[in-house]
Amino acid sequence: MTYVPNGTSCSSAGGCLIVARGGGYVHMYKGTISGTGALSWSYIMDAPAGIADGGAAAYSNGYVYLARGNQYNSYFRYDILN
Repeated sequence: MTYVPNGTSCSSAGGCLIVARGGGYVHMYKGTISGTGALSWSYIMDAPAGIADGGAAAYSNGYVYLARGNQYNSYFRYDILN
């Protein structure tokens, strides 16, 4: 899971959370944080391959990077604007 601050990449007042389901699944979700702190989740896309246990996410300059975890040494880059 990674936090995306309010701005160009996330228009929610409190920012957004981007998460991958993990456990070998490909589903990715966006949690929108309202100004009052309420959180609502929505499906955003499938990663090209499953994210295993130990996977991680980071945000930088409009992109979310997902490390696949477990025995995998690869990662995915997701453009959250498109």
